[in-house]
Amino acid sequence: MVSIALGTGANVAIFSLADALLLHPAPVPRPSELLTVGTTIQRGIVRLNVASYPDFVDIRDRSRSFTGLVASVFGATSLSVQAGASPQVKLVSLVSGDYFQRLEVEPALGRAFRPEEDSVPGRDAVVVLSHATWQQEFAGDPAIVGRTIYLGGIEFTVVGVAPKAFTGLHRIVREAAFVPLAMWPRVVAFPHVDPLTARDFRPLTVRLRKSRAWRRRPSSPPSAVRSSASTLRRMTSTGSSCRPRSRSGSIAARSTRG
Repeated sequence: MVSIALGTGANVAIFSLADALLLHPAPVPRPSELLTVGTTIQRGIVRLNVASYPDFVDIRDRSRSFTGLVASVFGATSLSVQAGASPQVKLVSLVSGDYFQRLEVEPALGRAFRPEEDSVPGRDAVVVLSHATWQQEFAGDPAIVGRTIYLGGIEFTVVGVAPKAFTGLHRIVREAAFVPLAMWPRVVAFPHVDPLTARDFRPLTVRLRKSRAWRRRPSSPPSAVRSSASTLRRMTSTGSSCRPRSRSGSIAARSTRG
């Protein structure tokens, strides 16, 4: 009976992971249009597209065919709802400045980040709360916008609350809050690396929406995107393709379910 129970538990866990990763689309408009862009790596049976922050900046600034890019990564940090309150360990998503706008996600309260709030490392301590955090920690207070909370011991101003349906793009993670990527080194401790400058540190997920040209040719990316993949290869010196399936270590723009 114990063996059966353990086996059932493992099967449920595996199905739950597959359900989160494969069966439920991202909670954004037109999730089937999302692509994941980056260096393809193999982690056991899972193939991932990942990027460093310098990779993301290169893709965003130098490749004209990739538009509407967003980047995100999650990390653990302390959260205190007010000065002197006992901190809780929470997961937060660090996101590019136009994250909500590009994903077409409208805050339930307040506003999303402004692009300039993600332009200077460590400057703009602003936060968008998840809907669940707003309800659980602040009892759904409609006057939450403008209040301060503490993340990693740093005072942040609440500028918005995410809609209830939006739980982020990391399918097996439920973030407590969203913070600009430029605040990454201050919110999540990295004793041996600066995540904003380290080229070989690649935990970011970078996404974009398919262009109209790509949607007309769903089996392969348009020539402009293939040309941009060559540009990305030269930027990162890691690989040589932009297609739905690619070798480990290559640059890829791959369709996902979000």
